Amino acid sequence: MNTDIMDPRQNRYFPMVGRIPYRPDAGPEDTLVFRHYNPSEAVHGRTMEEWLRFSPCYFNLFRYFGSDDHYGQRTHMRPWDDGYSWNMKHGGMGPNRYQEAIPGKGYDMGKGDYMGKSDYMDKGYPADMGKGGCDPMGMSYYDMDCGKGGAMKPFDGPPSMRNYNMCRSWDEGSRSFENYRRRMYAAFEFFGKLGTRWYSACDRDFAPEGNTWEETDRMLEEATSLACNLQREHAMRPLYFAADLWSHPRYMNGAASNPDAHVFAFACMQVKRAIDMAKRLQAEHFVFFHPRDGYQSPLQRQMYRDMQHMGHLYRMAVQYREKIGYKGHFLIQPKPFDPRRYQYECDAMSTMHMLRHFGLERHFKLYIKPAWSRMMGRPSYHDVYMASAFNMLGMVDASDSYPEVSGTSDVCARDIRDATYIMKCYMEQ
Repeated sequence: MNTDIMDPRQNRYFPMVGRIPYRPDAGPEDTLVFRHYNPSEAVHGRTMEEWLRFSPCYFNLFRYFGSDDHYGQRTHMRPWDDGYSWNMKHGGMGPNRYQEAIPGKGYDMGKGDYMGKSDYMDKGYPADMGKGGCDPMGMSYYDMDCGKGGAMKPFDGPPSMRNYNMCRSWDEGSRSFENYRRRMYAAFEFFGKLGTRWYSACDRDFAPEGNTWEETDRMLEEATSLACNLQREHAMRPLYFAADLWSHPRYMNGAASNPDAHVFAFACMQVKRAIDMAKRLQAEHFVFFHPRDGYQSPLQRQMYRDMQHMGHLYRMAVQYREKIGYKGHFLIQPKPFDPRRYQYECDAMSTMHMLRHFGLERHFKLYIKPAWSRMMGRPSYHDVYMASAFNMLGMVDASDSYPEVSGTSDVCARDIRDATYIMKCYMEQ
């Protein structure tokens, strides 16, 4: 491994990994290298770094645990995520706890613990007990059957394995602001070692939600200042920034299309705050992503009214962008369906039609994720070409999907022909 790190401050959380180099002669045993991506190599008049503006997703890499809410418990078994158990710290047998003592078996760690307000786990609340972790006393959850309610056993392995199973050094699993700060330092160290100039993030990646809007605003302000400093240090900035309008329970029935006026008002306020952050961070784009804005049954929702409300939010966002002088582009990411609802912005054509209907098409472009096209039974390049045909293609996500597994949408492109078609369309535009 390459371990020549310039600044000791940038080698705190991943000390065993250096900056990832370009090595076209690397063998199969050399894993932490770029074999094909040479940032300075020119292709059709531009460098690869200009063509391929890779931006690691803060949410997927550092705040997402693989539980997908209703699918069950966390499934990502990452070495740096073998951290402190939120449920072990805040659980117990008090009121509103959903842990149950099973006679002869101990506690059922497979059940969640939801306390309401802001006390829920990042992307995958209530609790994340479906994987190994550690408790404050150093007993590894690898030594207990968390999914079936087994009792804890003292750790009797070697000291080196005890250290491996103990908490990752920046993240003890809580939703404290200090934990978010440590996570941000770790994220930028990770970005720097990849050598990228861009990253992608949303407001809730930077700070947790407080018990009041004033507390939330204060934490976001401090986190934004820290991110600005780290951006200057690492010479990078967001390729896009967004407002997280999906992970909080208030958005269970949508954000912009929510039938509750108070939820709609909160979503608008959150978008306004996120645009302010995007301006300070000099984000290239601002992305609107509404995975919970849709319907389960046409008998439950008034569809045109829902979409009209989404149009109102978009119109107000455009007005606010012009008011504060933010120069970033507005993008919308269509998504075919959430496992519990069909989306109003389900593909490129429906999204473009809605924008044109409300007279907003000149203010937005589309952020196409080829994985969504494949999930709808179409070629992965379908929406890329469709958006480009109408001059509405703004950005393309480097992702693919397994059509036989609904919801799997963050895997690398697996078909060389499809990936070539997508790159051809992008380069021609």
